[in-house]
Amino acid sequence: LSSVTLKGNVTKIGKGAFLDCRGLTSAVVPEGVTEIGDGAFGNCDGITSVILPDGVKKIGKEVFDDCRNLVSITIPDSVTSIGSFILDDCRKIESITYKGTVSRWEALQATLFFGTYSVHCSDGEFEQK
Repeated sequence: LSSVTLKGNVTKIGKGAFLDCRGLTSAVVPEGVTEIGDGAFGNCDGITSVILPDGVKKIGKEVFDDCRNLVSITIPDSVTSIGSFILDDCRKIESITYKGTVSRWEALQATLFFGTYSVHCSDGEFEQK
């Protein structure tokens, strides 16, 4: 499996849905998805970037855990809950973008992974140390 495009009335990507699909290089998350379950894309080494659509409200824990070639992710401001360590062991991550404000990001109290990182928000940068 190298790419997946979800269509139709999909509102949730379940826990571990694409876990260990190491050849997956592209996953299009459609409008209408409001929840992404724990570990949904864990160990998908081929994925290099993720843009989550507006409307996603909940991101489970470790959703992109061990996606070792993931370089960038964009998170919509519709998100109200982010599980722990969604980017754990994503060794090449360079860009984390949140479409909301720094204060909204801080309210999410998200820990994306252990370590220091910056989140690019609509009104500035959030530094996690």
